[in-house]
Amino acid sequence: MLLLAGGTEEEAAGQYAQRYGIDAGQAAVDVRTVADALAAQGLATAEPVSRRRWRGWWR
Repeated sequence: MLLLAGGTEEEAAGQYAQRYGIDAGQAAVDVRTVADALAAQGLATAEPVSRRRWRGWWR
């Protein structure tokens, strides 16, 4: 869910490590593993979505 919230993998790993009290290195490995699995299944892309693109969409 942290990845889907729109942040970077690094941000997601930091939040994951803090939330569950695990080593930051292990959190980074875990997040990368999940991101790779989602991309391999076509459920996500490896490229982050730019938040600027959505700016002003309501106009």
